[in-house]
Amino acid sequence: MKKRNNYLEQVEEYLDWCSSTRGMSPVTIMEKRWTFNRFYYDTGIKDLRNLTNALLSSWLKERAEHGAGPVSLNRSISNVRCIVAYHREMGLIIPIKLSLVKRMKEPANKQVFYTRKQIMAAARAGDQTAELMIRIAFDTGMRAGELTKLRLSEIHGQQLNFIAKGRIKRETYISRETARLLENYVDDYHITDYLWPGRFGEGPMAYNTIRRKIEEPFHRIGLLDFHPHAIRHSYVADLEERGASVDEIFALIGHSNIKSTQIYLHRIRQSKVLVELHKKYRKW
Repeated sequence: MKKRNNYLEQVEEYLDWCSSTRGMSPVTIMEKRWTFNRFYYDTGIKDLRNLTNALLSSWLKERAEHGAGPVSLNRSISNVRCIVAYHREMGLIIPIKLSLVKRMKEPANKQVFYTRKQIMAAARAGDQTAELMIRIAFDTGMRAGELTKLRLSEIHGQQLNFIAKGRIKRETYISRETARLLENYVDDYHITDYLWPGRFGEGPMAYNTIRRKIEEPFHRIGLLDFHPHAIRHSYVADLEERGASVDEIFALIGHSNIKSTQIYLHRIRQSKVLVELHKKYRKW
């Protein structure tokens, strides 16, 4: 008889609650599931009642040694905190002391956005798949998590219709050149469902695999401070550069609140000012 695994059942119960009660998007659920599955396969944990500070610290240290950065590790910490808090509310006794689990310091010097010229240079530096990923992300302002889950059925020529973060329905468009490259890619790789199939053809490619695939071309052209969300910022910066108003950018980016769009624009403008100041006063 197969031995019951309480941990996996505890994960499913929490994710069901996140989806049905909290209304979290499929992309958010997917990211949480990735964290919990990775923790399970790396540590062999069988029950949350066995979760200790030592076990979590050891796992985070191992991930850091294998290249995971502070942003990724902090996301994992946040997911662990949430599942523990949920199950404690449900009466489960879990020994870990969350007050001792500290977030890691994240670098504050990441470039907020890239120019259209830089984005296109990175796209051309990638292979067929990476180029298409970068082009679609830049054409649409799509988040990396949304790009991961993109399906062929959501693409109609140059038009894309998909469910974005917060269960928002988005309609957006890709350029004619991107549509042409996409058509070739679908034919070459015999795509029938997810645009970026997983390793064994079932489900989408893992988020971290896509992140690394997009990252490599940027590193290749010397943009070593790249992070995937910068493409979304670059989409907004490009719209503003072309004369779009805040209201128009808000309609195109798919934010649930115009304040989020205003924050994006504020950060982008700050970054532009800093770039100009460096050019003026720090001519190395």
